[in-house]
Amino acid sequence: RDSAMELFGPFEPIGTFAETRDRRGAFGSLAASMAPDTANVPVLSGACFEADGTAWTTDRYRLTRLHTGMNLQGEPDARVIVSGRLMTEVAKAKAWELSVGTNLSRARLNDLVITARNIEGDFPRVAALVPDDGGDTVVTAPVGELLKAIKLLAPPKNTPVELHSDGMMICEDAKIRLSEADNDVQSRIGLNPQFLAAMVKTHGAKAMVTIRWRSETTNKPATVTIDGEDDLRMIIMPVRLP
Repeated sequence: RDSAMELFGPFEPIGTFAETRDRRGAFGSLAASMAPDTANVPVLSGACFEADGTAWTTDRYRLTRLHTGMNLQGEPDARVIVSGRLMTEVAKAKAWELSVGTNLSRARLNDLVITARNIEGDFPRVAALVPDDGGDTVVTAPVGELLKAIKLLAPPKNTPVELHSDGMMICEDAKIRLSEADNDVQSRIGLNPQFLAAMVKTHGAKAMVTIRWRSETTNKPATVTIDGEDDLRMIIMPVRLP
């Protein structure tokens, strides 16, 4: 007998998100922006799927939007918050199928089937927070080089790295040339290195990551994109610099 049915009751999916190509990187970025289970806002510890197939996660410091291309059945304004633990398992798997229901969601990971209750509550309306262009300052580098730079700089916890418009990454007295960026205006932005690394580390080392921010202000979020992942958009809040 189906042990999940005994525990939760019958499961009726309203949408199924099957792997049609390698989405491990994109779903890894989606999972990275979830708040921990210990967060005092439970709805932020999962992923919100909307009727048009758009998925959202945010921990209030990061925000990720992923267009999955799969629609939910039912009301056009339907929203379902899938358990963060279930999303984490999906993000780690190379082959998967995620079925979303009104009260439950289920992941098939090769021969493993996991069923979890959805999170109750209202996920914040965050679509307006995603900028259209991201900013006039652009730094692009391979994911592997970005992760290597953060590792070599070895910033202590809660210590930001400075990303400069010329492609230089600085932490305290150490600096690394991340890329040969060509921007008209000199500017810098402070970023949490652990948050940034988690958002991109599930993508291949050769994948190109682009970070954009506005040169005229230091309090607007930076936009993070991965070449070839047009359905994925991430933003990360800046850290105040001295």
